[in-house]
Amino acid sequence: GQLLQNLGYMLHQLGDHEAARVRLEAARDVIEGALGADNPAVAPAYTVLGDVARAQGRWADARAAYQRSHAIRVAVHGPVHPSLLLPLTGLGEVALAEGDADAAVRTLEQALACI
Repeated sequence: GQLLQNLGYMLHQLGDHEAARVRLEAARDVIEGALGADNPAVAPAYTVLGDVARAQGRWADARAAYQRSHAIRVAVHGPVHPSLLLPLTGLGEVALAEGDADAAVRTLEQALACI
């Protein structure tokens, strides 16, 4: 699962978002199957799935992936922790892309509080 997750991240960085999505979904499925859906090891796959969806302009999918990553991390670390920076930043960027500047500011301020 970790290998698939890393491969998906690299493909995303190279701009091959569809191939990245396929690898990341496979990684998520492997990790969830082995460790459970709420295990913190699956949160990074959701974060990068959010990044991929955002790069493709699929805002609802991006939001759902970031929210899932955020929920897993909050359950493990609480509401203020550095591990929340990436999913909160992604959520803020989605809100901004959708034209909701107020939600973007609120979410990005939450991210800043985690530093």
